[in-house]
Amino acid sequence: MDERAEARLSEWYHACDPDRPLDLSRGETPAYVDFDAWRGPDGRGEPLRLRGKPVVKQLASAIRLTARRPRGASEEVVRGAYLFSGFRGTGKTTELSQLAAELGRHNFSILRVRARSYHHLSDALTPEELALVLAAGIGEQAAEVLGIESFARIWDRISDFLQAQVSKSPDITWNLGVVQIRGALRKGGTFRTKVTSLLEQRPDELRGFLHDIVREVNASIAPRQLAVLVDDLDKYYAPIDRIGDVYHAMASLFADQYRLLALPCHVIYTVPPYFGFLNKNMADRYGGRMFVLPSVKVHQGAAHGRAPHAPGIAAMTTVLARRIDLAALFGDDRDRCVGRLVQASGGHVRDLFHLVRELLATGLSFSDGLPLDADAVEDAIRVYRDGRSGILFRETRALLNRIREANRIDAFDRDELPELAGAMDQHLVLCYANGEAWYDVHPLILERLDGEGP
Repeated sequence: MDERAEARLSEWYHACDPDRPLDLSRGETPAYVDFDAWRGPDGRGEPLRLRGKPVVKQLASAIRLTARRPRGASEEVVRGAYLFSGFRGTGKTTELSQLAAELGRHNFSILRVRARSYHHLSDALTPEELALVLAAGIGEQAAEVLGIESFARIWDRISDFLQAQVSKSPDITWNLGVVQIRGALRKGGTFRTKVTSLLEQRPDELRGFLHDIVREVNASIAPRQLAVLVDDLDKYYAPIDRIGDVYHAMASLFADQYRLLALPCHVIYTVPPYFGFLNKNMADRYGGRMFVLPSVKVHQGAAHGRAPHAPGIAAMTTVLARRIDLAALFGDDRDRCVGRLVQASGGHVRDLFHLVRELLATGLSFSDGLPLDADAVEDAIRVYRDGRSGILFRETRALLNRIREANRIDAFDRDELPELAGAMDQHLVLCYANGEAWYDVHPLILERLDGEGP
């Protein structure tokens, strides 16, 4: 392959980075495709909803309605805590940036907190850890984004708060400095044990410390209202045999710690997609529901033979076309090759990008030049499928076969939830919506199931 072709492959490879979400907080970018109002490749058709009702717009509306204070109501009434969910790679971070843009146009100040900047996320957070993550994230963002000088030394304030609690506990000896506290919060370990033993019997002091930080931000930005977007709380890095326990613990945290997590502002937390199944009553407190972002519908459900859904395929093709010269990559076989990649992705944007990157790497390694052909596409799909699905244990295969037949996940026994948690965490199962939510096994995994028997 000549140097020019290799340079093009490299450019396309970087354009399909699955870990680089689009930032829509200042308006749409040329690469963005609106799946909630898809008008066809030429942008002239009637708008179609490829993910059901537009979740982010519904969330923005709920926040804006809550923000309108009833006559005579106190300032404390104007708040709302919400849960935003979806499988990894569906574009939640990109959609959160669109939510930020929408709220910014309606007199809100937006702070975005990335939990993984403050915690390792390889285990469930304790309430005490999450409170400190929120305090640090909100404080740093208030200083950086809103220019509130009093938060420039937020870690000093956290250290002073912890030391004040230590002074009330003669049986605890602890004198960590600011730098050590920040590093220790990220690592967990003994810090996790100490901070829990220090604060678990003082929930009012912990809540007061965190909520006072938010009230200080509120006072600094009035009459604008504050919205805090807390990302990454759906992304844990625990071993597969522990992920069910992690999600159970986090579901319990959100269910039990509403008074702590319902900040005196508007706050949106990203959470794993099946929190609602683990605790049926939890969503009642957080705006009455979970806002779930589905994958793009590129095929029908089992009752319709999983027939291809042309609008979804066209929209996902446009996602690639805005990043890659598809004609140069595939030549006259463009439609067949792209269609195969899109359907193999299941409408999951992250997997589509991974598949394309696998294809580009394959093309660089084995092709004599461009364009690449359908055989190269099949090779890439096979390599990616075998690399991501691993071993399907008997219990997992049985669970997946039940989902593929019923397109539902609400009829499992309690002792099956850990297995379901593992399947969802690996996005072996995807969520779609048209009228109502439905679920299906990822197409790549379906190929494994079909290849290995029932």
